[in-house]
Amino acid sequence: MRIALAIAIKDIRQWTRNLPALMFGLAAPLVLTALIGLAFGGFSGGGAPELQPISVRAVNLDVGAGSPPVNLGEQLIQTLQEPGHASLVEITLAADEATARSAVDRREADAALIVPAGFSVAVMSTGDQRAEVVLYHDPGLVWRLPILTGAVQGVLDAYSGSRVAGLVTAAQMASRGASDEAIASGAESAAVQYAQTATMPLVGMKVESLSRPAAEGTAAILAEVCAGMLITFTFFTAATTAETILKEDETGTLRRLFTTPAARTTVLGGKLLSVFLVTLLQASILVIAAALLFGVRWGDPAGVFLVLLGLVIAASGMSVVLLSFARNTREAGYLIGGALSILGFAGGLFTTGFQNIPKVLDTVALFTPQGWAMRGYKLLLRGESLPALLLPAAICAAAGAVLFLAGSLVFRRRYA
Repeated sequence: MRIALAIAIKDIRQWTRNLPALMFGLAAPLVLTALIGLAFGGFSGGGAPELQPISVRAVNLDVGAGSPPVNLGEQLIQTLQEPGHASLVEITLAADEATARSAVDRREADAALIVPAGFSVAVMSTGDQRAEVVLYHDPGLVWRLPILTGAVQGVLDAYSGSRVAGLVTAAQMASRGASDEAIASGAESAAVQYAQTATMPLVGMKVESLSRPAAEGTAAILAEVCAGMLITFTFFTAATTAETILKEDETGTLRRLFTTPAARTTVLGGKLLSVFLVTLLQASILVIAAALLFGVRWGDPAGVFLVLLGLVIAASGMSVVLLSFARNTREAGYLIGGALSILGFAGGLFTTGFQNIPKVLDTVALFTPQGWAMRGYKLLLRGESLPALLLPAAICAAAGAVLFLAGSLVFRRRYA
């Protein structure tokens, strides 16, 4: 046992002096997590990332209608400039339609809103005249376009109601034998009064957001992303550490170790032990670094250790059994990259932070050690108690132990 431990410690020292290994195992997951954190707006806040308002060039060619005249085109633009829409739509007035369209073509604006001449007349008309505005937008706006169309359509719906009000009023007055002049005046008055609801609605909606602590907002999503990175790179580090057995076999170092008085099983046991210890060291450093650099609150230390231990055992076992199938380092590279990437995706490591993930993927994740490790960390980040963490940690440890034993037997048979 003393000789095996000495071999393992030697491998740990080599790992700590291997700059590429340190860059891949420690720097890469932290840098990737930091970049994702910046994309989400940082780790400190609990809200969603700020959405940039849609830049709109607006031009009103309408001159109004009615007596006194009411300019519904001007009213539409003013409504979109109110504080309720300011965070979604940024309106800038344009001199004419060509200028507004040109701003979109040059990508100086996301869209152009054009209110045509005669718009107010068409809205207040009791005939079949159609009233419509033109929305000219950049193709790149496709994902945010519903925000803009929703804001504009909300006002236009009120105008549609005003036209219906005018038509109903005209029909009622006509049934009572009113003159054409009185009908036109009454319909226009009803339409104008109803149109005012576009800016002063009598019936509205108050939107309230469920108040959540910061840990359940963006910071919680980023903490799960951090956990996904931790699990991903822990498995890769375990695999690359196990790969050193094949490298030393190819360079002749392993054969020289076999010529020492130590038994081959002892030498091989030391190499396999180093896989576990290096992985444990790397994962522990990442957990501490995530807490210090990104403010990730992992939770109860006992729970952190339990989940971490399960992860390390699973990663070590997976790497040993995976590398036992490789005959050389070239095959090992394909196995490490392909198998761990597929299992990582199946385990949900690359979809952390995404909303509305299909439920079937949650079920698929339970067939992988990575999926159970991710479940353990999600429970940990949600503040679950130690008993709730036992199941995912135990499954990771059991799977890892079985895989480690199977891989060890293959290696021992190969180097017997």
